[in-house]
Amino acid sequence: MEEVLVMYSDRLLKMLKEDISSISFHHKNEMVEIISNSVRESGILFLPQEKNSMRLLDPEDILYVTELKRGKVNIHTLTSEIPFNNSAYNLLEYLVEKNKSFCYLNRGYVVNQAKIMKFNSYFRRIYFANDREVTVTGEAIKILIKALGKEKDVHNESYIGKFEY
Repeated sequence: MEEVLVMYSDRLLKMLKEDISSISFHHKNEMVEIISNSVRESGILFLPQEKNSMRLLDPEDILYVTELKRGKVNIHTLTSEIPFNNSAYNLLEYLVEKNKSFCYLNRGYVVNQAKIMKFNSYFRRIYFANDREVTVTGEAIKILIKALGKEKDVHNESYIGKFEY
């Protein structure tokens, strides 16, 4: 899905670059407003990239978001890592508004709870599809247990199988 969105956004930008030179400044602004409103209503993220380019991203494709340092965010999907210049908190506000499966775990981590396959409360790891995993704080694990319940917690599994304490 992500590759299709990138392909369509590249195609759209190419068409705009070719045809936009003959349009007046006022009409260009109207076009941008219409596109922005349409994208905003659909829930698709409209991400500014380097060299004045844009990228469309479906929030459903996001596994988690990390804030490396203030204003520098990486959006992690199953297939890529997308750099984005904004704060994780601002992105979280938008994502939560559009999709309730996102939550702020701790400073610098926003996760899509719907994409979590399992987590290990002992080792403080969250596991996603394609063997993607991330280590978080104990407080983040407490938030996950509260949000997802203990069913996805695999801290009591061994290579032999599940065991009870």
